[in-house]
Amino acid sequence: MQRRARQKRHYDNRHSRWVRRLKVLLPLFALAILCTLFLVADRRDGTALEFADPATLDRLLSEGRVVNPSYSGLGDDGAAVSFLADEARPDGEDAEADRILGVWTSRDGSEVSLEGDTGVLTNLSGDMRIEGDVVVTESQGYRLQSDALDIDGASKDIVSPGPVSGSGPGLTLDAGGMRVAQREGSPRVTFTDGVRVIYETQPAEGN
Repeated sequence: MQRRARQKRHYDNRHSRWVRRLKVLLPLFALAILCTLFLVADRRDGTALEFADPATLDRLLSEGRVVNPSYSGLGDDGAAVSFLADEARPDGEDAEADRILGVWTSRDGSEVSLEGDTGVLTNLSGDMRIEGDVVVTESQGYRLQSDALDIDGASKDIVSPGPVSGSGPGLTLDAGGMRVAQREGSPRVTFTDGVRVIYETQPAEGN
């Protein structure tokens, strides 16, 4: 009887040790994924991204978040994206971020600026979704709003899964969807699912 009791206590002690270890290791594993996503991302110029400074590492371990993380990626056809956020934190195998600012750049140097309230970066595919008061600004003066944007991890194409509205030089528009993609080195913005455009005509001189 005493032998069985000792065996049970030994089993309980071993189980408790594993539970304590997992409580430490699992958060560290999640933070390692976060570091992989935001601190060791691809760079267009091939240079390595510096790893976190000691203060950032302390915050990772104590608070489970990264302040001012950045991410850069290069698409299959040469389109590039880069993002900066106020902070990021692990969410399973993915990473969530707040207050996203980003730039999509085509091979010819044309830029499309992106911003949104929150974002989710998927670890396995590199796909990203930006949500909440999303604004897209194109270098020729177009400014568009949407509830969400999806960025493809492979091509870096930008897709609005829902309605967009905005304005540009001499016009306002509404559409059911939008895609920003690179074609022959230059950006091409395509509106889909019902497009309504209102042109602002200039009054004739003397009127």
